[in-house]
Amino acid sequence: MHDSYVIYTIKVTRTILSNGQSECWNTLRRFRHFVELHSFLTNRCGRITELKLPSKIAFNNMSPEFLAQRRRGLNVYLNVSLALCNPNKF
Repeated sequence: MHDSYVIYTIKVTRTILSNGQSECWNTLRRFRHFVELHSFLTNRCGRITELKLPSKIAFNNMSPEFLAQRRRGLNVYLNVSLALCNPNKF
């Protein structure tokens, strides 16, 4: 039996402050990559421990409602973690 998993597309936009130009790209990540990121950030940026990832449940985690809720939670997580770890940039 193969494990089912969801791939999240993350759109990254970086603005160059000196000239105002921005560049965008997409990257693909699984939920476990967010768990690894959280562990890394916890070690590098103590303030991130206050922030929680969306839940990881063992069943019914492929329902459209659950996936939409997790997507919103991951979006909040990424934006808040950027602000917490880089307060001078925001």
